[in-house]
Amino acid sequence: MFIKASIGIMLLRLCVNKIHQTIVWSVLIITEVYSTMFFFIFLFQCLPSKYFWTQWTGGEGTCMNPDILVAVFYGYSAVSCAGDWTYSILPIFLVWDLQMGRREKLSVVMILAVGAL
Repeated sequence: MFIKASIGIMLLRLCVNKIHQTIVWSVLIITEVYSTMFFFIFLFQCLPSKYFWTQWTGGEGTCMNPDILVAVFYGYSAVSCAGDWTYSILPIFLVWDLQMGRREKLSVVMILAVGAL
């Protein structure tokens, strides 16, 4: 969550085109909101929280339906993957019109795209 935010903020500093800024802001907000939601759902999937660890040893409590958790995990994976791809492809468009040689552009794109790893 924090790594994606730092990569997004770094890319925002490099954006000069309004559409690029809008794309980065959109991805940044969507991934951070969904990541926060995912964190709290994962943290409070069982009430009380300790029931997650004691449910097999006779603890008392309830947990969410596993189908809901699977859907949330798939949703988070899709949002995370889309954000990673966006952050790795966007540098191509950021350096496309710069006054640099082709080799330098390729080097800059590769360095900026490494953030997706």
